[in-house]
Amino acid sequence: MIEVREPTQDDIDKIFFDDEIYSRIADDTCPTAEEFKKLFKEEIGYDIFKYCGLYLDDKIIGLSNIDDGDKFHFAVLKPYRAEYAKICLELSLRFFKKSVYCHIPLVYPEVIAFAKMNCFKAIGLVKNTYLKAGISYNILQLDYEFSI
Repeated sequence: MIEVREPTQDDIDKIFFDDEIYSRIADDTCPTAEEFKKLFKEEIGYDIFKYCGLYLDDKIIGLSNIDDGDKFHFAVLKPYRAEYAKICLELSLRFFKKSVYCHIPLVYPEVIAFAKMNCFKAIGLVKNTYLKAGISYNILQLDYEFSI
């Protein structure tokens, strides 16, 4: 059973700076994970986001957060995605209790499909703003309308 709770800074780092997750979040213009971790700890700070930690057997397996007021970020460690991503997303959206939006680069069609299968609606494109392996990709904005 997945438990939702406020994550520690160490738990946030375990998800956000996981090699596989960070490689998908970061584009070619981003610092390395270690450089960004240092920047995050020393200059940006953890308190700029509201977090939802997702735990299985007391081990963090996923994390979601909101920044910019309503911009939603969501990640589940790869070994747990197939079985737990859907329930983790549902629990995250219930935790925040608000309408949110997300940006997903078109280079990740499986992530876009997952979001659409879970009630996110495509709104529009942000042109050529994600650079991966030297290729510029558009980003799709998707909205989720919270309702009780």
